[in-house]
Amino acid sequence: MASAIVVGGAVAGLAAARALTLAGAKVTVLERRSAGAPEGAGLLIYPAAARALERLGAIDAFRSVAVPLKGIATFDQSGRLLNSLDAGDFERRYGFPIAGVHRGDLLNALLHELDAELRHGFEVTGLEVGDRVKVLSGFDPLEADALVGADGIRSRVRSALGFGAEPRRSGYVAWRGVARKALPQHSPDTAAIVVGIGRHGGWVPVGAGRVYWFLTGDEGESSGRERALEVLRGWSGPLAGFVAATEPGDVLFNDLIDRDPDVRWGRGPATLAGDAAHAMLPSMAQGANQALEDGSALMAALRQHGLNPSGFRAYEAARHQRTARLVRMSRQIMPVFQWRRASARLLRAALLALPPALSQRQMEWLYRVDS
Repeated sequence: MASAIVVGGAVAGLAAARALTLAGAKVTVLERRSAGAPEGAGLLIYPAAARALERLGAIDAFRSVAVPLKGIATFDQSGRLLNSLDAGDFERRYGFPIAGVHRGDLLNALLHELDAELRHGFEVTGLEVGDRVKVLSGFDPLEADALVGADGIRSRVRSALGFGAEPRRSGYVAWRGVARKALPQHSPDTAAIVVGIGRHGGWVPVGAGRVYWFLTGDEGESSGRERALEVLRGWSGPLAGFVAATEPGDVLFNDLIDRDPDVRWGRGPATLAGDAAHAMLPSMAQGANQALEDGSALMAALRQHGLNPSGFRAYEAARHQRTARLVRMSRQIMPVFQWRRASARLLRAALLALPPALSQRQMEWLYRVDS
């Protein structure tokens, strides 16, 4: 049996591990974090990624923890409704709904019945690639027939393969968290986006009464729940309530970064997946979705070509154009959500008020993918 190593045990890594095991490999997953480390906040999962979960054998576990959404509403900061998307229509059109899920719950769904060895606390320090691969760390070297680097935007595997490309700073930051209880004015199966002056935010129900929320700002702003609440003073709607209902120590704060698309994802019996391959800004909520699609495409390529460099190059060719397009689109859309000038905000409100069916038709390529 061929052997494979996956570096990274988050969404992209576990999706790749499932793909490799389904392609017949004996898989070891190396994760630098210790077991039981916090698993982040919330995610929106679109139909194409749900299809990928189905192909990877994880759809039932996913459905047991995800929240199918009935709607996604868009408001301005005064509480005026700009648009209302019938999310239920996605299931009728594409076979799966848009769903909210906690990132930790998605990871557990990907781990469900995964036939792979998972090693926590394993920090990769180097990589040797020839006919086989050798992973270096503080432990004894590990060798395998193939390797997938799914270790995030600052990927050690990517660097070791010679694909430098430091992440690009967008100039924006985000506060994120999970409120442990819903608010009375909040519908438990509706997500929302709120656009303000120079920033935007929103929320997504993620199950068990929890609600994921986010809020963006400019680079250089201070972290912490109190700063997020200060920013939201005067905003209508439940966003500030979700922030207040989150424990201060559970509020995440990050620079929003991405990387220019790169046609090179691999060399020899090694390739990349997820943010290591195609890091993108969160403005289209596609990061985790594309990581799941990577797993599905990897499985298909390996089944057709085998676990070898040809299989990896076929996977990369199948995924590059789509992910590059999303990296660029996410980068273009982000500033629109951050517009400050009154005239620009009027234009944005008009664009957001366009019939949802119009934008849905324009995005068929994203929702209906069959890779």
